[in-house]
Order: sequence, then structure tokens, then C-alpha cells
Amino acid sequence: MLRVDHPPAVVDGMIVPPEELLGKSVREVLPSDLADRFEAALSAPISKGVQTVEYRLTIAGEEHYFEARMVPSGDDEVVVIVRDFTDRARLEEALARRLR
Repeated sequence: MLRVDHPPAVVDGMIVPPEELLGKSVREVLPSDLADRFEAALSAPISKGVQTVEYRLTIAGEEHYFEARMVPSGDDEVVVIVRDFTDRARLEEALARRLR
């Protein structure tokens, strides 16, 4: 079962509203290529520890950059912490363009 905890300000940047995530699999929410990457990370043995997936998603017509860290949290349970680093990625891209 999927439980979603988030600060209120995060809702605007989500691919779907939090209440629509409950009970859904990654296949039902994410593009198939990204769902494949999440499933591969989620199926890694607990002994591998934290799994990280960096990805881009288009939300409301804008490309956003994310990092998801998946942390084992008990039997058949994983906590996924998602960080939006869009601003940083855009600044790095702008700097790279200026340096060319």
C-alpha cells in the first residue's frame, strides 16, 4: 500500500495529486521507462541499502529534475524520499551555456 506524506507546498509540483497516488503502483503513475527504473531499484536486495534514481518529468509543460532515494524500512516496506533539484539543474545548464 502506498502512503504519501508531504509538506503542503509540494502538492503543486506533483505529477498527480497525492490522493490519487494512494493504492497505485509506480506503473499506474509514472511513464513506463521510469517505472522500470523504480521497480529495478525497489527490487534490489536490502543489503544494497539506499537506492537512488535520478530522473526528469514534464509537469504542467515544464521539465523538472528529481532524485528519489529508496530506503528499506522493514519487511516489504520502503520509504521513498523525492527531492526536486530543478532550480539547481537549470542554473548549471545556464552556466554551462555561458562558458561555451
